[in-house]
This record gives sequence, C-alpha cells and structure tokens, in this order.
Amino acid sequence: MYGASSFFFFYVVVGPNGSRILRKNYESRKLLSYFFPRDILASSSLSGRPSPAFLDAKKPLKQKLNPVIVADIIDCVIKKSNVPEKMIRQVISTKCVHS
Repeated sequence: MYGASSFFFFYVVVGPNGSRILRKNYESRKLLSYFFPRDILASSSLSGRPSPAFLDAKKPLKQKLNPVIVADIIDCVIKKSNVPEKMIRQVISTKCVHS
C-alpha cells in the first residue's frame, strides 16, 4: 500500500492555495479543463459580472469560477511559462465563452 509520502509522488500542488492535480495531468494548458468541466466553463465566467457587450440582452448571469483555483492556475502558469497574468485571464475568459 502507499504511505503518506507517496501522496507527493502522485500529486502536484498547483499554486499557493494548495489546489492539487495528478502529476500525469500537469500541463499548464490543460489545467483549466482539469479543474473545471466543460459544462462549468460554459455556464461560468472569470469575474461573474455581466459582459458590457450584452447589457441589453436578457441573458442570465454566469456564475464566477472558483477564485482560489483560478489564482492557483494563474500562479502555476506564470511560474512555468513566464506569461503575463493579463494574458492568462484573457485565455480563461475566452475558454469560458467558447465552451
């Protein structure tokens, strides 16, 4: 059987808030899909606020993605890829729109 130390062999802690992911799934471009299923991405947004482009539309508001997990993903991608936070947030927003 596996002991407590094997936990660190199978999982990677992503970001300062302690979100964990299986080591085999640890690729920065797949992190968002790992933590948030497609239906959650489709019904959510990064901020939870209505889009200024659709203020007149009678669309229901989308829920906000879990900010703790989003912060961990952003932290991980910045450390691994040296990409600006603004660009990562744009990618997350786009992923929500296109899911």
